Amino acid sequence: MKVATRLGLGFGAVVVLLLVLSVVSVMRLGAMNEGIRKITSDRYPKVVLSNEAIKRTIDNGRLLRSMLLSTSDEEREKFRRSVEGNRPKVADALAKMEKLISTEKGQVLFKDIMEKNSALNPKYEQLYALAKTDPKRAAEFLRGEFADANNAYWASLETMAKFQSELMDQESAAADANYIDTRRLVIVLSAVAVLAAVVIACMITFDLVRRLGGEPGYAAALMEKVANGDLNSEVRTKPGDTSSMLFAVKEMVGKLQQVVNGQRAVVAAANRGNFDARVDLNGLQGFQREMGEGLNQLATTTGASIADVVRVMGAVSDGDLSKTIDQQYEGAFGELKQYANNTVAKLAQVVDGQRAVVAAANRGDFEARVDLNGLKGFQREMGEGLNQLAVTTGASIADVVRVMGAMSDGDLTKTIDKQYEGAFAELKEYANNTVAKLAQVVAEVNNSAEALAAASEEVSATAQSLAQAASEQASSVEQTSASVEEMTASVAQNTENAKVTDAMASKAASEASEGGEAVRSTVSAMKQIATKVLIIDDIAYQTNLLALNAAIEAARAGEHGKGFAVVAAEVRKLAERSQVAAQEIAEVASGSVNLAERAGQMLGAMVPNIKRTSDLVQEITGASEEQSVGLGQINSAISQLSQTTQQNASGSEELASTAEQMSSQAEELQQTMGFFTLNTGSKRRPQRDAIKMIKPRQFSPHILAGNIGEPDEADFVRY
Repeated sequence: MKVATRLGLGFGAVVVLLLVLSVVSVMRLGAMNEGIRKITSDRYPKVVLSNEAIKRTIDNGRLLRSMLLSTSDEEREKFRRSVEGNRPKVADALAKMEKLISTEKGQVLFKDIMEKNSALNPKYEQLYALAKTDPKRAAEFLRGEFADANNAYWASLETMAKFQSELMDQESAAADANYIDTRRLVIVLSAVAVLAAVVIACMITFDLVRRLGGEPGYAAALMEKVANGDLNSEVRTKPGDTSSMLFAVKEMVGKLQQVVNGQRAVVAAANRGNFDARVDLNGLQGFQREMGEGLNQLATTTGASIADVVRVMGAVSDGDLSKTIDQQYEGAFGELKQYANNTVAKLAQVVDGQRAVVAAANRGDFEARVDLNGLKGFQREMGEGLNQLAVTTGASIADVVRVMGAMSDGDLTKTIDKQYEGAFAELKEYANNTVAKLAQVVAEVNNSAEALAAASEEVSATAQSLAQAASEQASSVEQTSASVEEMTASVAQNTENAKVTDAMASKAASEASEGGEAVRSTVSAMKQIATKVLIIDDIAYQTNLLALNAAIEAARAGEHGKGFAVVAAEVRKLAERSQVAAQEIAEVASGSVNLAERAGQMLGAMVPNIKRTSDLVQEITGASEEQSVGLGQINSAISQLSQTTQQNASGSEELASTAEQMSSQAEELQQTMGFFTLNTGSKRRPQRDAIKMIKPRQFSPHILAGNIGEPDEADFVRY
């Protein structure tokens, strides 16, 4: 009989016994489960519901007593709401209990509960009404009629709970008896099954040991070693054993050792790069021979494919992409051949594309790209990286060319807005900074030129005012000269006619006063001239500073600011000349003020002398001589004042001319800077109105000096 049959019969008998045991156990467990189910799902829930109804009924009685003992309406209402909250819960518990009742006695008891409940419910409303109107009667009603109905209802609930508890006790006793019978039967059947299993196991074990050729543990350990690749263990068999499993294993291990040793030799040779070693196939049969032949064929194929790959990769390492594998291979070797050839082809594609891109870039063309069709992995990354480099480089150079082209056309509004990194970002920053700095310099130069033009116009207007003042001063000097002439004639007449001395002296005193006023006016005008000259000197100083700042900014601009530096230098020279001329005019005006003040003092001294002539007729001659000397000095002072006035007029003309030249230079500077276009506006073409220059009147010194000399007696009138 086969081992499988024996095992099947033995274990089949055990299984039948276990099946009988299981069926009996399941049937008895089902009966026990039914009893437990009745307890947990039927009997016990009804006990719980009965107890819940009893508890809430007790709570209602306590709450009603508290309600009647309360002293305020709010508290009574609170207790009433609590009672009314419990009543629906009691009704809900009774409804659930009704669904669970299955016995006839239970239905009778439940009917009695509902009757008692129906009799009790109206009592609540009666008690509420009495509690509002007559608390004393309500208390009597609670202790009497309401308590009787409530106790009857409570007793019916306790009867139901007691009945359900008795049913639970009956089910529990039945479950205990069932458990005892089931335990006895399971013990008997288990003992029979164990005995049958022991007998069958002994019979099967003896037969298995004979067929294995040794102990199963030894055979299992030996097979585990063989399965783990250990072929060096000795296989021990019983004497004369030629048919057991251990004998067959011993033969198998010998053949496997032959195959493994041959395989080791082939692998060792392959590890040394020698694929000519082969497995010895003598004495091998079946799968062992197939393993040896397969390993020999693998060594042959592997050696040939590796040799081809080594040949192609060696050529690639030497930079030769013309070598490929032409021999036919299958499977992984075919894939290896394909991958090697594809690698060479893709590298050639990348190299050719790179050459084309570099050649185009050397010609200034950044539009060429590496063809990425079919490229993957690092090859595609190489191509994409080179293409991205061409795009970034081309874009950055195009932006710089655009900005520099606009700058060469005078347009300073163009900048590079695209984001770059590394050296391209630095190139962008330097280009934008160059445009910004140049725009700032041009804007400052334009502002300086406008300020210079405005200052030139102010200087020109001041020069016109100065010339006008000089003209008025010359007219005043002419009037003073006429007054001195009349005074001289009066003094000459005093020496001939003492009688008219008093009248002439009075007239002379009056004329001397007018001369003093004229001299004071002259002094005031000269002080105004000095003030204006100081303003001109300050303007020239500020212009000089502006020209110096412009020269500094032009020096910062480098090559682009050379032309502006020349213009700034010329403006600075003009400012220095204006400052020197203003200083000279200031010195002359200061001298004129001193002379005019001296003349005023002398005219002031004449007035008391003339008054004294009225009292001292005897001293007329001496006084007249002294007056003649004084008049000579006055005439000399007036001559000097006339010369000073002419010099002031000439200086005013030169100052106006200088202001005109400075304004013209400022206009030329604005026109030069107008070549540039800034963000604040378009190219500017400043225009300036022509400044009309008013030439002062010319007075020669001889006009005044010629009228001062000997008095003309033809016009003399005696009083």
